[in-house]
Amino acid sequence: MNEKEEEIKKGDDVNLFRLNMILDEERAHYNKIDNSYTNNRNRMFILLSAELAVMTYLFSDITNMLPKELYGMIIFGIACAGVLSSVGLLFIFYRSIFNWPVPIGATDIEKLKQKETKEEILEYFIEDYIESREKAHEILTRDAKVLNLSTHMFIISAIILMVIKIF
Repeated sequence: MNEKEEEIKKGDDVNLFRLNMILDEERAHYNKIDNSYTNNRNRMFILLSAELAVMTYLFSDITNMLPKELYGMIIFGIACAGVLSSVGLLFIFYRSIFNWPVPIGATDIEKLKQKETKEEILEYFIEDYIESREKAHEILTRDAKVLNLSTHMFIISAIILMVIKIF
Protein backbone atom coordinates (compact mmCIF):
# COMPACT_ATOMS: atom_id res chain seq x y z
CA MET A 1 0.00 0.00 0.00
CA ASN A 2 1.28 3.41 -0.84
CA GLU A 3 0.99 6.48 1.39
CA LYS A 4 -2.10 7.87 -0.33
CA GLU A 5 -4.06 4.63 0.20
CA GLU A 6 -2.99 4.58 3.87
CA GLU A 7 -4.19 8.18 4.34
CA ILE A 8 -7.54 7.36 2.76
CA LYS A 9 -7.89 4.27 4.98
CA LYS A 10 -6.92 6.30 8.05
CA GLY A 11 -9.44 9.01 7.10
CA ASP A 12 -12.16 6.39 6.65
CA ASP A 13 -11.36 4.90 10.06
CA VAL A 14 -11.58 8.34 11.69
CA ASN A 15 -14.90 9.03 9.94
CA LEU A 16 -16.29 5.63 11.02
CA PHE A 17 -15.13 6.28 14.58
CA ARG A 18 -16.79 9.72 14.54
CA LEU A 19 -20.05 8.26 13.19
CA ASN A 20 -19.99 5.48 15.80
CA MET A 21 -19.54 8.06 18.56
CA ILE A 22 -22.46 10.13 17.26
CA LEU A 23 -24.60 6.99 17.04
CA ASP A 24 -23.75 6.03 20.62
CA GLU A 25 -24.65 9.53 21.77
CA GLU A 26 -28.00 9.46 19.95
CA ARG A 27 -28.72 5.99 21.32
CA ALA A 28 -28.04 7.25 24.86
CA HIS A 29 -30.38 10.24 24.36
CA TYR A 30 -33.11 7.98 23.00
CA ASN A 31 -32.71 5.51 25.88
CA LYS A 32 -32.98 8.34 28.39
CA ILE A 33 -36.27 9.49 26.85
CA ASP A 34 -37.53 5.91 26.66
CA ASN A 35 -36.75 5.38 30.37
CA SER A 36 -38.49 8.65 31.23
CA TYR A 37 -41.55 7.51 29.28
CA THR A 38 -41.59 4.23 31.20
CA ASN A 39 -41.28 6.12 34.49
CA ASN A 40 -44.17 8.40 33.47
CA ARG A 41 -46.34 5.40 32.67
CA ASN A 42 -45.49 3.91 36.08
CA ARG A 43 -46.38 7.20 37.77
CA MET A 44 -49.69 7.27 35.91
CA PHE A 45 -50.48 3.77 37.10
CA ILE A 46 -49.57 4.58 40.70
CA LEU A 47 -51.60 7.80 40.66
CA LEU A 48 -54.55 6.00 39.09
CA SER A 49 -54.42 3.35 41.81
CA ALA A 50 -54.17 6.01 44.53
CA GLU A 51 -57.07 7.96 43.03
CA LEU A 52 -59.26 4.88 43.03
CA ALA A 53 -58.35 4.15 46.67
CA VAL A 54 -59.10 7.73 47.75
CA MET A 55 -62.36 7.71 45.80
CA THR A 56 -63.38 4.51 47.55
CA TYR A 57 -62.81 6.20 50.91
CA LEU A 58 -64.50 9.46 49.93
CA PHE A 59 -67.59 7.92 48.41
CA SER A 60 -67.98 5.07 50.91
CA ASP A 61 -70.72 6.94 52.79
CA ILE A 62 -72.07 9.28 50.15
CA THR A 63 -75.59 9.59 51.60
CA ASN A 64 -74.31 11.31 54.75
CA MET A 65 -71.78 13.30 52.74
CA LEU A 66 -74.20 15.22 50.52
CA PRO A 67 -74.54 18.84 51.64
CA LYS A 68 -78.03 20.19 52.25
CA GLU A 69 -77.43 23.74 50.99
CA LEU A 70 -77.51 24.57 47.28
CA TYR A 71 -74.02 26.09 47.20
CA GLY A 72 -72.67 22.99 48.97
CA MET A 73 -74.29 20.73 46.38
CA ILE A 74 -72.77 22.81 43.57
CA ILE A 75 -69.28 22.67 45.11
CA PHE A 76 -69.75 18.95 45.79
CA GLY A 77 -70.74 18.37 42.14
CA ILE A 78 -67.75 20.36 40.84
CA ALA A 79 -65.37 18.44 43.13
CA CYS A 80 -66.86 15.09 42.04
CA ALA A 81 -66.53 16.11 38.40
CA GLY A 82 -62.89 17.06 39.04
CA VAL A 83 -62.07 13.71 40.64
CA LEU A 84 -63.88 11.71 37.97
CA SER A 85 -62.37 13.70 35.11
CA SER A 86 -58.91 13.27 36.63
CA VAL A 87 -59.38 9.50 36.79
CA GLY A 88 -60.86 9.43 33.30
CA LEU A 89 -58.05 11.52 31.86
CA LEU A 90 -55.39 9.30 33.40
CA PHE A 91 -57.20 6.14 32.34
CA ILE A 92 -57.54 7.31 28.74
CA PHE A 93 -53.90 8.34 28.44
CA TYR A 94 -52.64 5.28 30.30
CA ARG A 95 -54.64 2.89 28.13
CA SER A 96 -54.13 4.64 24.81
CA ILE A 97 -51.49 3.17 22.61
CA PHE A 98 -49.56 5.70 20.65
CA ASN A 99 -47.08 4.80 18.00
CA TRP A 100 -43.99 4.90 20.17
CA PRO A 101 -41.14 5.51 17.76
CA VAL A 102 -38.62 2.72 17.64
CA PRO A 103 -35.41 3.31 15.74
CA ILE A 104 -34.32 0.79 13.14
CA GLY A 105 -37.37 -1.46 13.10
CA ALA A 106 -38.02 -4.60 11.09
CA THR A 107 -39.46 -2.52 8.24
CA ASP A 108 -36.12 -0.78 7.79
CA ILE A 109 -34.25 -3.89 6.68
CA GLU A 110 -35.06 -3.24 3.02
CA LYS A 111 -33.75 0.32 3.34
CA LEU A 112 -30.53 -0.98 4.90
CA LYS A 113 -29.97 -3.36 2.02
CA GLN A 114 -29.87 -0.34 -0.30
CA LYS A 115 -26.95 1.21 1.59
CA GLU A 116 -23.56 0.35 0.18
CA THR A 117 -20.95 1.58 2.66
CA LYS A 118 -20.57 1.48 6.40
CA GLU A 119 -20.75 5.28 6.50
CA GLU A 120 -24.13 5.28 4.75
CA ILE A 121 -25.48 2.68 7.16
CA LEU A 122 -24.22 4.59 10.22
CA GLU A 123 -25.61 7.87 8.87
CA TYR A 124 -28.98 6.18 8.33
CA PHE A 125 -28.91 4.85 11.90
CA ILE A 126 -28.09 8.32 13.24
CA GLU A 127 -30.88 9.97 11.24
CA ASP A 128 -33.36 7.33 12.39
CA TYR A 129 -32.35 7.76 16.04
CA ILE A 130 -32.70 11.54 15.76
CA GLU A 131 -36.15 11.25 14.19
CA SER A 132 -37.30 8.67 16.76
CA ARG A 133 -35.93 10.74 19.64
CA GLU A 134 -37.80 13.86 18.49
CA LYS A 135 -41.10 11.98 18.13
CA ALA A 136 -40.61 10.26 21.48
CA HIS A 137 -39.88 13.59 23.15
CA GLU A 138 -43.18 15.00 21.85
CA ILE A 139 -45.12 12.04 23.26
CA LEU A 140 -43.25 12.25 26.57
CA THR A 141 -43.95 15.98 26.88
CA ARG A 142 -47.65 15.48 26.20
CA ASP A 143 -47.94 12.67 28.73
CA ALA A 144 -46.07 14.67 31.37
CA LYS A 145 -48.52 17.56 30.92
CA VAL A 146 -51.49 15.20 31.27
CA LEU A 147 -49.96 13.65 34.38
CA ASN A 148 -49.37 17.07 35.98
CA LEU A 149 -52.85 18.34 35.09
CA SER A 150 -54.50 15.20 36.40
CA THR A 151 -52.48 15.28 39.62
CA HIS A 152 -53.36 18.89 40.38
CA MET A 153 -57.01 18.42 39.45
CA PHE A 154 -57.28 15.37 41.70
CA ILE A 155 -55.54 16.92 44.69
CA ILE A 156 -57.72 20.03 44.65
CA SER A 157 -60.93 18.04 44.16
CA ALA A 158 -60.02 15.48 46.82
CA ILE A 159 -59.25 18.21 49.37
CA ILE A 160 -62.63 19.83 48.71
CA LEU A 161 -64.40 16.48 49.06
CA MET A 162 -62.55 15.68 52.29
CA VAL A 163 -63.54 19.03 53.76
CA ILE A 164 -67.16 18.38 52.79
CA LYS A 165 -67.00 14.87 54.26
CA ILE A 166 -65.49 16.05 57.54
CA PHE A 167 -67.88 18.94 58.05
